[in-house]
Amino acid sequence: MTSSIHPTVHLANGTKIVGKWHRQTYKVIRQIGEGARGSIYLVKGNQGLNALKISKDPFVITREAKILRLMKKVQGVQLGPFLIDVDDFTYRQTHYSFYVMEYVDGVRIKDWYHPSKASHLAIVIKQLLFQLHHLHLAGYIFGDLKLENLLIDRQTKQVRLVDFGGVTQLGRSVREYTSHYDRGYWQMGERKADPAYDLFAVAICILQLDPMFKRMATNQRDLVKLINQSQTVQPYHTILKKAVQGQYQQAMEMKKDLDRLKLNGQRNVGRKKKASLTKKTTSKPNIQHLHPAKQTMKKELVGIGSLLFVQFSLLAGLYYWF
Repeated sequence: MTSSIHPTVHLANGTKIVGKWHRQTYKVIRQIGEGARGSIYLVKGNQGLNALKISKDPFVITREAKILRLMKKVQGVQLGPFLIDVDDFTYRQTHYSFYVMEYVDGVRIKDWYHPSKASHLAIVIKQLLFQLHHLHLAGYIFGDLKLENLLIDRQTKQVRLVDFGGVTQLGRSVREYTSHYDRGYWQMGERKADPAYDLFAVAICILQLDPMFKRMATNQRDLVKLINQSQTVQPYHTILKKAVQGQYQQAMEMKKDLDRLKLNGQRNVGRKKKASLTKKTTSKPNIQHLHPAKQTMKKELVGIGSLLFVQFSLLAGLYYWF
């Protein structure tokens, strides 16, 4: 599996980063990830632990910082990590740009998952779809959605999206992606930003939990065959096939199908209430014409109370088994 872009910024543990403009100091503890067009480090600042993304390309940092500001609150939902600082830094005669964000102390879903938790996976996916729904309403898709970019926060037990480097405005070409999560790689759709692009990647995230995926899936036929044969994700067969075939146009449509599943061992958390509330959130706004403008937000004000109730219910369920 490959990413579309592979740059790396090497910083030794213990390196001291002093911002050129704001003069804030950060000490590198260790590298924690490779993001789109840059590297991510765990650092210690004046106020504790933070995550720092650094790149040789200042445009990348400026763009991602702008997105994090935009994602700060969409309809009262925190979609991304809090942005703390944006600055420049010179290291060994090379100029870099960086931004500092909240460090999410979380467990990667691929590390958390075990077959015994298969019935609880729906709660995690519903939380993810809830966040993607709001991102799409804001006029963007996540783009580079993959297991590595999904964490379960140890404190809040919420699913958190990290690394917004692949976020793309609806209607534009997706430039930053990871091959197996990209529907264009499978020749099952365009590499163009629409909600269905993210939902395809959600399906692949679920399939990646099956150890047979890497050994078996190399083309479109293999993908459908794996869905049909996988015992790991057996309850989700129909939903996965609909997602990879582009039959979901909105995240809440996929969530609605998940709500209908009867999974052994899963605790019902306000199921009846959620079922009626979900109807209010699937009024099918015209996603194709949404842009990050105020008119988008107005369309969803009526349903925000319902969505927040759904989020609370999902969180209660997650606390039950985490």
